[in-house]
Amino acid sequence: MTQKHLRAGAISMGSFVLTQGIRFAGNLFLAKLLAPEAFGLAGIVNMAILGITLMSDLGLRQVVVQRQGQLEASFLNTVWTVAVLRGLGIWGLALLGALGLLLLQSNGLVVGNVYANPLLPYLMVGAASSAILGGLESTKGMTAQRAMSLGRLTAMSLASQLLAMAVMLGIARVTGSPWALIAGAVTAAALNCLSGHVFLPGLRNRFHWDKAIVKTILEKSKWILLSTPLAFLQSSADVMILGGLVNATLLGNYTVAFMLANVVQQVASNLSGNIFFPGMSAAAREGLEPLQKTYLRFQRVSDAIILTVAGGLIAAGPSIVGLLFDKRYAHSGEILSCLAIGLIGLRYHVIESLIQAQGNFKLGSLMSSLRLCALVLGTYLGYYLSGLSGAALGVGLSWFAAWPVQLWYRNKTMAWPWPVEAAALGFLLTGYGLGLVFTRLAVYLPCLHCQA
Repeated sequence: MTQKHLRAGAISMGSFVLTQGIRFAGNLFLAKLLAPEAFGLAGIVNMAILGITLMSDLGLRQVVVQRQGQLEASFLNTVWTVAVLRGLGIWGLALLGALGLLLLQSNGLVVGNVYANPLLPYLMVGAASSAILGGLESTKGMTAQRAMSLGRLTAMSLASQLLAMAVMLGIARVTGSPWALIAGAVTAAALNCLSGHVFLPGLRNRFHWDKAIVKTILEKSKWILLSTPLAFLQSSADVMILGGLVNATLLGNYTVAFMLANVVQQVASNLSGNIFFPGMSAAAREGLEPLQKTYLRFQRVSDAIILTVAGGLIAAGPSIVGLLFDKRYAHSGEILSCLAIGLIGLRYHVIESLIQAQGNFKLGSLMSSLRLCALVLGTYLGYYLSGLSGAALGVGLSWFAAWPVQLWYRNKTMAWPWPVEAAALGFLLTGYGLGLVFTRLAVYLPCLHCQA
């Protein structure tokens, strides 16, 4: 790796560790202050807002990162104007969705599941205001990511998260309401928006509309616009389906387990967005051989992190949950182990960055479609065969559905990297062994939820 890659990687991973540490500590306190029902409702709200957001994703960040040459003021201001309009559109669609749900509830068309909760429509509208703030964010953040200059961007993000967590804990302590989780998300969006405009160097955005630039953006983002709705459904269909099968308490148990397993997915997303995709995009401009070498380095790094943690969670899921949460969340441990199996399937996310770095966005839709079909089938079949844990296993296994496409593309680009694959197995077995050791030692460790 180059010095720029190493520096950006260190900043990115350091930020991730701190971010997850803040989130982890905050969630432990929130789990004591809020009932599982609150997490179940927040899970549905987040799914709805994420769905609208992804289904309208124009890939503006990718367009800015990949653009050749200098970034003109007219280009960046047009990108910002499009983002602002998109943010307003997301809020409007969320409002329409909330009104529709309220109408269904008032006519008794949803009964006995999470969607029947009378607070849910209002939570959706409140959470959607973060999309307006997200649209108003400065393009300075995109240009900083393009240059892999992450220091100040990272510091601002951490500060926003700390303040947002303080808001969540304060409201949760006073009210015990799911509104605490929504208020935290909106606070984080507001702080990110403000700090980007004030503290990052670069162009001060103004409203500008250039038809030619808009046309270029839409041409470049058409495959992203097609693939992101599929990506949303693939990432949220489990919550969507389970919301109609179980009550808010059981969904809260699933949400807590998913929250823990999702740390690994966030690692993958963080590495892909900040390191792998920009790094391989730069290598691709130099030629095939530099690209191949860069990919192999990145795959080793990804496997060392993802597979080691996945093996540990498979072995120690119930012990981890037992130490961190009270008996109301006991079912989350078994669910966590089932979800962790799917994290093995996540390891080839590096190949997806390789595909994007070579400008091939068409395959993203195919891979998302395969995962979505496997997810829907796995969730339903798993639930009816073995309840919530079976559904979680089906969710986990769906991550393997895109492997045939990913491996086909890699084999077309380079020879099969046997040393990398052998090392991957070693990382997985090491993680599993560490998980077994942790399980044995867990009986001697103090549980964090126990009262003094």
